[in-house]
Amino acid sequence: MSIKVSFLSILLSVLLNSSVGNLKLYSINGEEQNIEEGTQYMIMCYDTFCCHDCVIELISHCSKICSDNNDIQFVSLIKGADKMTMRNIESTLKQYFVGKDTPTIYYDLNPNKRKRIFNRYKISSFPALVVINKSGKHKYYSCKSLFNGKEFQDGISVKTIGKINSFLGL
Repeated sequence: MSIKVSFLSILLSVLLNSSVGNLKLYSINGEEQNIEEGTQYMIMCYDTFCCHDCVIELISHCSKICSDNNDIQFVSLIKGADKMTMRNIESTLKQYFVGKDTPTIYYDLNPNKRKRIFNRYKISSFPALVVINKSGKHKYYSCKSLFNGKEFQDGISVKTIGKINSFLGL
């Protein structure tokens, strides 16, 4: 019985607060990229068929948080595909940053396709957000949770902003 309880508590812990060790980001060439310990990340999951206004709002909000907090980095994540497709998506993403610094762009290319971030969270609406806090835990915020609510700040649901800020310790 205690083995079942231990397994269930470990599984629940992994599902609710996965460690960064389970979260892998890659270069366009499939090389695993290091996530700096102690650095917090706001990772915008992006694809070209997302809401234009929502992308602008999320970029604005994340950029503001990162400019106010030097220990938080704003990066983008593109779904793994062939290089030409990923380059086309990257090119479209960069158009949102004309006249601004483009964040580092990573690719969801984990060789174990079940562990890819887009597959793990079944991301199908964009933009979405994965946030990593100082202790290395990460949480996923769907497009719906970011932009669905009654009250908004910077175009994002006030309720979700509160959850993100609390998770980051802001």
